[in-house]
Amino acid sequence: MTPTLEQMSRKWQAALAAPVTLQRDDGMTIALTGRQVVGLSDKAKESPSGLVRFACAGRNVTMSISVLDALRARVEAQLDADDETVASGLTLRLPSTVRAVT
Repeated sequence: MTPTLEQMSRKWQAALAAPVTLQRDDGMTIALTGRQVVGLSDKAKESPSGLVRFACAGRNVTMSISVLDALRARVEAQLDADDETVASGLTLRLPSTVRAVT
């Protein structure tokens, strides 16, 4: 059964509100929401360098458009998940070789 527009809108709002946690194996954690991921992705597209910088837990974080677009795709994929999965959010592990802090 195809979901109604109202159901999709409700699910999208839930995906935007859900937590997105990035954990590096060196112990650093970057906590965002789906809405922040989408906004940062849009901002990176507008940036000539394709990078965005923001503060998280007192540290400056820089992310590239490719990383943010991949995160955005994961947020958008939540539209196909059940409500409980969407509400629990995303937790992604990154190797410490991925530079997120400047």
